[in-house]
Amino acid sequence: MRHILFFSPANMNLMSGSAVWTQSTAEVLSRLPDVQVTMLLKSPPHRSLLLDPLRRIKNIDIVDPREFSSYVPNMGISNEAALDYIAQLDDRHRFDDIVVRGFAASLAATRRGRYENRLWSTYVLEPERNVHDQSYLADLRAISKRSRFLLVQSEPMRAILEVQVPEARGKTLLLPPAVPDSKATPMFNQKSTHNARLIYAGKYHPFYCVPELLDQFSLLRMAHPNLEFHLFGDQVSMEPELQDWAIRLKTAIESPGVEWHGAIGREALVDDLRLGGIGLSVWDHQHGSAMNDLVVSTKLLDYCNAGLPVILTRTPIQEEILGSDYPLFVERPSEVGQVIAMLLNNPEIQRDAAKRCWDAGQKFTYDSIAKQLASSMLEHGAIASTLAARGKLDGAGWRIGIPLESLNTSDASRLMAQSIEMLLREPRAHVTVGIRGEPGAEDPSPGNDLHGRFREYIPVGFEDRFTVQTVTDPWNWWRLHGVLYAPSGFSIDSVNVSIGLASGARSVEHLSDIFLEGQ
Repeated sequence: MRHILFFSPANMNLMSGSAVWTQSTAEVLSRLPDVQVTMLLKSPPHRSLLLDPLRRIKNIDIVDPREFSSYVPNMGISNEAALDYIAQLDDRHRFDDIVVRGFAASLAATRRGRYENRLWSTYVLEPERNVHDQSYLADLRAISKRSRFLLVQSEPMRAILEVQVPEARGKTLLLPPAVPDSKATPMFNQKSTHNARLIYAGKYHPFYCVPELLDQFSLLRMAHPNLEFHLFGDQVSMEPELQDWAIRLKTAIESPGVEWHGAIGREALVDDLRLGGIGLSVWDHQHGSAMNDLVVSTKLLDYCNAGLPVILTRTPIQEEILGSDYPLFVERPSEVGQVIAMLLNNPEIQRDAAKRCWDAGQKFTYDSIAKQLASSMLEHGAIASTLAARGKLDGAGWRIGIPLESLNTSDASRLMAQSIEMLLREPRAHVTVGIRGEPGAEDPSPGNDLHGRFREYIPVGFEDRFTVQTVTDPWNWWRLHGVLYAPSGFSIDSVNVSIGLASGARSVEHLSDIFLEGQ
């Protein structure tokens, strides 16, 4: 049997995103083949909302930090104290794996030395940190060298970590947030659901712009007097600089039609979500790092798991989950009110969006994520990382990859005109435009050649040196290309760019910067 120690510096007495992640990750780990999970808590348990579901799982053992000390601070034990207690537990059990969440805790664990080749450093690439800071990068390199695995939320975050920290290549595993498995009938198939409800579940911070959403709700109630707004969670940011914002939030919550449920367990939350409504997950980038755009949102997955349609901010990773043509994306918070009004007047669109969210959420259930993680572990590292670490194929140095989200004929004409000078200069060069496709499509990439659609825009004599392709496997696609070109004025596929950089492709801003002599 494999014995896993799991520690997350999240207070399980609070209904926060980190605490919910901790609960769900413990469940995922418990579903790996033939395992026993020992979970050390940061704080003595005073609330059972998140821990009761774990206590019902036979192969999870929850350890109260008071087992090691009669005094535990109100904020919980420090990372160093946690590692002292883990060492004592390790002396008793000799764990096969030590799973630790967060940059600070993982760095402290690597400095102990005793966990080398057993440590799973989890989510060390943190949105609030500067990925270009040299001190941070040095610490990430140290963590990577001494860790067995590095667990990341998404492919884009894996790519960024591997670009910045080559020592991480071959060690990264995907571990997105997970949601409970659900066999119940989804909301959109139930006739008794109540759809005139807006729902927000999560943390209260300016980044999630809840007061702005409540203001738009109040305006909508003039035309839809039965509309309700239900709020879940009790973690409100109370920093001194946010005092005015907190007062505004409190005032808005007291508006007619608003019900604040406070903190409830995840199972109870899902039960309430399944009553129906419209989920809201809208971000204000003035109050948060752009790295959040690469994070898989637990809030979104909970909405999807209940079968709700979700109005949410357009980001690369959320497009990857729901598809770039999902109809309820917004670019800014001020657009939410008009989307809600459209949904209230178009139940068919609401049902279609709900089904799309439900289907997407099934890829993130406990069982699904556990199976993916077990498969990656058997490969002794992430398959994608292994592919990225391989050398380029012969001739790749003469191939320029241009990763675009889409390409119309007008764009094709402009892009080909920009490419001609370089193609004339170097007869061995080849330009390939890669348009992202869905994995598992009928015509997988590379091989689904869209070249013929744009043939009339390709100048005579260059037909064999300019190609447009659908890309569903970018890790292999970039092995064919040695240069990455992201021209301004076009819709760039940022996920593909990150993977291209991780593969070692040389990035240029202008085609005139490409000097291929000597390659």
